[in-house]
Amino acid sequence: MTSTPKKLKPSFRSFENSECKSSDVDDDDDVEGGNLVAITNESFVAFKQNEIGIQCELGSEVLKSHHDLSLNLSLDEFSTSEDESFEVYDEDVEVLQTGKNAIRKSKEIENDSCYIVFWESLSILFTRCHYCNAKVENIHNYTKGAMLAVQTIRENRHIFKWTSQPLSDKRLVGNILMGAALTLSGVLFNQMKTFCSSLKLSFFSRTVYDKIINNYTAPVVKLIWDQHRQNNISELKMGTSIWLTGDGQFDSPGFCAKYCTYSVMDVRSSKIIDFKITQKGMVQGDLEKKACELLLQELEKNDECNINVFLTDRREFVVIFEHIIRISNMSSMFGTYQKV
Repeated sequence: MTSTPKKLKPSFRSFENSECKSSDVDDDDDVEGGNLVAITNESFVAFKQNEIGIQCELGSEVLKSHHDLSLNLSLDEFSTSEDESFEVYDEDVEVLQTGKNAIRKSKEIENDSCYIVFWESLSILFTRCHYCNAKVENIHNYTKGAMLAVQTIRENRHIFKWTSQPLSDKRLVGNILMGAALTLSGVLFNQMKTFCSSLKLSFFSRTVYDKIINNYTAPVVKLIWDQHRQNNISELKMGTSIWLTGDGQFDSPGFCAKYCTYSVMDVRSSKIIDFKITQKGMVQGDLEKKACELLLQELEKNDECNINVFLTDRREFVVIFEHIIRISNMSSMFGTYQKV
């Protein structure tokens, strides 16, 4: 049994009430980069015998229960429930692909421009078939995070599929870039979510955001920092002597502080050599003292840094780290509050 094609006049619909349709499709279709793409994914078009359609809400993505470190945020991982499907059509439906010459591929997606587009304005572009310019009979659209997917069908069974974001090996590139920009800019997720909700702007959930951080942003930041740290230590060891200074910073004043970040800087170059974070409950006593001790031991033993002079703003550090001076080649350790 096939569904009877019906005329659909594009009208404004908020993203929260977008009709969500998904189903299976063959993997023979190629996905081209850019704005006009032919998407091959089981979440888009199906050739089944029964029609199933439900409503989906923004941020209702269903993710895998475990954190997969395969660095793959595909459409499958962002897919909604298995009961969601597109409107049913016969198996003889002709699916037309977008040619490579029909779009302009961006070699560097991070340099591509981004815009906020309203559905009422965008839907006008889907009133005519992209291939034969005939009137479109049906329009289906749904969101995956910040991505909008649109499928148009005309009565001669021409199917055109479009996404608002480029895909890389089924990964939603736009969602990943937005999550990375959100993290690196220092904007809180709740603030961004409130802004998007006020504007009715489609955005991904907190679960998806955490996955972007764990699988993409954090590994890249750690890789860059490790390279930067190793280069600074190599330059430090090439000098005649190593003079370092250190200081700690707490997340809040007073005795309610939960974290302490202790940083060590090269006196001559003013470069941050390394830092250590200690958490309340993980160590006993002063968080700053313990962080400084662990950091100096790591630089002395693991990185083989022959520290000649170490300066700190805590005079009691001189007494606490006397054993470090005895077991290492450290020449002097000064507290700036102590007369020396």
